[in-house]
Amino acid sequence: MDLKFRTLKADEIEVRVGATDKNKKKWVSLLLYKNARVDMDILDETVGKTYWKRRHVRDNANCIVSIYDKDKKEWIEKEDTGSESNTEANKGQASDSFKRACVNWGIGRELYSAPKIFVYAKDDDEFNKLKNNTYSVKSITYSIDNKILGLVIVDKSGNVVYQKKSDTVTKAQIIKIQELLKVLGSEFKTHLYEKLDITTSKELSFAKAKDLIGKLEEKVKEKENKEKSKKVINENNE
Repeated sequence: MDLKFRTLKADEIEVRVGATDKNKKKWVSLLLYKNARVDMDILDETVGKTYWKRRHVRDNANCIVSIYDKDKKEWIEKEDTGSESNTEANKGQASDSFKRACVNWGIGRELYSAPKIFVYAKDDDEFNKLKNNTYSVKSITYSIDNKILGLVIVDKSGNVVYQKKSDTVTKAQIIKIQELLKVLGSEFKTHLYEKLDITTSKELSFAKAKDLIGKLEEKVKEKENKEKSKKVINENNE
């Protein structure tokens, strides 16, 4: 069983305020996390609703997430321990242990590569606003090995409070380039890579990859239009 779970989308990642410092530099730290519903959705779409299950032991302290291996015809288990929440201790611990067990399977593991996120305030009033505000991830990009490259976080009004830029080609760009080149054929790919003096799309920068995708999409459209025209001519000649 070779399972590959996709990375989390921006709207699947939640942001909460972590540690704060009001006395010296006046900052709040922001933490990225996922909720249990996201884990369930990704399990459903990746392995199927009937091919995974969960059970809790030790009074919900531990959760065991099992996925059915169709090749071996057996259930494979991964287990982890959770922490109690400040509100509903028992329910919170069950949810936390489930999320941690899912991380063992690889779901949301990319969040561990998140940078330390600090948002600074000029004075006490601004600090209190930052501390009591709500935040969300506007955009996020990943490397080919599922590490966070770019990250934009906004407050509830849509103001950007944190931004991490990167000129490294993203995983999504590499996948898109591969898909387009598959349509255009191996000969086109070989000629293109020789022209760009690269051996793999991983060598591209973010900006060059973005530009290349636009050009490849145009080439694909041209090819599709030619094939449609050819088909119409053949049909008219029959």
